[in-house]
Formats: sequence, C-alpha cells, structure tokens
Amino acid sequence: MPAIKGKKSKTYSYETKLEAIRLHMVEGWTYRKIMEKFEITDRHRLKHG
Repeated sequence: MPAIKGKKSKTYSYETKLEAIRLHMVEGWTYRKIMEKFEITDRHRLKHG
C-alpha cells in the first residue's frame, strides 16, 4: 500500500537495505518473506535490477 497523502514513507538504514539484499541474493529469500521480516507494506519499495 503506498503512503497516504501527507504521510511519510518509512525509511530504512543502509545496513537494513544490505541485509535485505543479502537475504535475497545469498539466502534465496523471496520478496514476500523479506517484506514480512522488515515490515514493508508497499511491494513497490522493493526494486531489483
């Protein structure tokens, strides 16, 4: 769910972002599992490339 107008999106530290990348790339975690662990509610906050 995108942020509600006037409400800021949650921000994540550099370390948290690196851990999310590591979990996906090294451990093979799915985006859904990562979203649950880090309480990310907007799937568009996860980007890959």
